[in-house]
Formats: sequence, C-alpha cells, structure tokens
Amino acid sequence: MIQVLKTKEIKSTTKVEGILVQVSNKQWYSITRMQPARFGWYLRCGPSTSTGKMDLLKDILYMLPTGGKKEEFQVGIDYLLDILNGKKEAIINMPDYNQRY
Repeated sequence: MIQVLKTKEIKSTTKVEGILVQVSNKQWYSITRMQPARFGWYLRCGPSTSTGKMDLLKDILYMLPTGGKKEEFQVGIDYLLDILNGKKEAIINMPDYNQRY
C-alpha cells in the first residue's frame, strides 16, 4: 500500500498555491489549486520533481473540479493515494474555455 512519506509547501513567485507530496515509492507529486477565469476551483496533480517542476499537459494525474469551494490540500492527498492504491479512477475534467452559455 502506498503511503505519504512527507509533504512540503511549493515556493512560488507566482500565485500558484500548492504542496509537494512524496509517497512510499519515492516519487514526488505536485498538488496545486487553481481557479480559471469564469470557472470554479480545481485541484490538479501530477508527477513532479522535488522542486515542483512538472508538465501539467502531458503528465497530469488528475484535474478535479471542486466548484465554488477552495478545497484543502488534504482532499488532494487523499484522492492521490486512492488513485495510486487502485481504489478510485482518475478524473481529468479540464475547463472548456470554448463552451457557450
């Protein structure tokens, strides 16, 4: 069973809020919060380096919409562990900037 070894805050010069999570297989994952224009909040996660560098378009593990609520990072950690341990399927629900209202 995969478990969290340690977490640390992402230090950013932008408005990105996030944490880095190292799991028992020594892999780092970056979990960030974002709110695209005209959308609710999202938690997103993907494999990362220990400094937080990641490719969100290619290596994204999940993109979880949380609506109008700015979820805590613990929700993202729990979801990551459920995916890695095979308890849940990954949700990749990207914002559609071309949708019409």
